[in-house]
Amino acid sequence: MLVTAEEKLSNKNYNMMHAMYECTIDNLVKLLAITLSVCLLIVMVIFSVYQFKLKGMEFVSSLIVGAHVSIQFWMDTHEESYSSEVSKTVEKYCAETNHHHDQILKSI
Repeated sequence: MLVTAEEKLSNKNYNMMHAMYECTIDNLVKLLAITLSVCLLIVMVIFSVYQFKLKGMEFVSSLIVGAHVSIQFWMDTHEESYSSEVSKTVEKYCAETNHHHDQILKSI
C-alpha cells in the first residue's frame, strides 16, 4: 500500500518534487490512521485487563473506531483529489521557482 517516491519516479509523468509531496501526504495520512488504531488497541487492552466499568468508555472506543474508519474512507475515496492538489502545489512551486531564477538571470 505504501508507494515510494522511487516507484512514482519510474512513471515519466512525475517529477522529484511531485513524488516528494505526494509521498509525504500519503505517509502523514497513514500515520494518523495507524495512530488511531494503536490508541484503540491500548484502550481495549487497558479496559479488558483491569475490567473497568466506566460510563462513556463505549463512547470513547466507538469514537476512535469511527475516526479510523472515516480516515480510511477518505483515503480510499479522495486519493485522486488530493493527488491533483499536490500537482497544483508542485506546478505553482515550479512556476515560482522558474520565475525567481529568470529574475536572477536577468539581473546578472
